[in-house]
Amino acid sequence: EAVRQNGAALQYVPENLRREGMCLEAVRQFGWVLQHVPEDLRSPEMCRDAVRQDGSALRWVPAPIQTREICLEAVRQ
Repeated sequence: EAVRQNGAALQYVPENLRREGMCLEAVRQFGWVLQHVPEDLRSPEMCRDAVRQDGSALRWVPAPIQTREICLEAVRQ
């Protein structure tokens, strides 16, 4: 609930309790929160949404997911 109200709260959620839906909501509010998402939950959709919200979130996108589309989204910010 706290993450739904303020995505930045994700950084205070214990890592073992972070779920994909919760993380996706958080990065849609604050792209930089991607750094607090466990790597195994960082999907292409989540990474794209994060860089759309904050282009600097590209630094936390795993290399295999850094597609041309995602990089262009980051630059547009």
